[in-house]
Amino acid sequence: LVTGVFLIKLMGANRKLNLEITLRKTAEKELIRHRDHLEELVAERTAEAQEKASQLEQALESEKKFSTLQQKFVSLVSHEFRTPLTIIDSTAQRITRLKDKITPDQLVERSSKIRFAVERMVSLIEATLYASRLDAGKVEMHIQPCIIRELLVEMSDHQKEITPSYDIRIDLDGIPECIDADPKLLEHTFTNLLSNAVKYAPNNPLI
Repeated sequence: LVTGVFLIKLMGANRKLNLEITLRKTAEKELIRHRDHLEELVAERTAEAQEKASQLEQALESEKKFSTLQQKFVSLVSHEFRTPLTIIDSTAQRITRLKDKITPDQLVERSSKIRFAVERMVSLIEATLYASRLDAGKVEMHIQPCIIRELLVEMSDHQKEITPSYDIRIDLDGIPECIDADPKLLEHTFTNLLSNAVKYAPNNPLI
């Protein structure tokens, strides 16, 4: 009888021990699961923070570049507008001073200079809008018959008027009279080419 009671108590103690072991292992597994989940959350949040930090750094860098470009652009536009405005002002002053002596032919000539300067300013405004649309990816092409020879001569004459100290020569041999193109976009292209040729060749008057 004593032996039976002892065995029963021993079995109960074993079951209790097994239960404690099971509970402990379950608790350990749960702790490990929570730890792994916490590590995953930390890794995700860290990655998100790094991504946001990278995006912020890129945004700041883009803002710096944009600010620098904006300053250069304002400086360039101010310089480019000064030339036609100077032409308009000086020509108007000559007309005023010589109002009693100026001949009809001279009046036509000086008026043409004023009109040309105004056209140049309009062209600069259009170029500004074009650059803005280009940055926004909104440039559209309008293909139509384009008399390319006249366009090249016109762009060359415009640049000569702006920079009279340069000898700008064009060779139209082999150039077709008319092509299918967007004349406005070609005008921007040729204007940029000529202005850059002048800008980056300060000691060479022949273009």
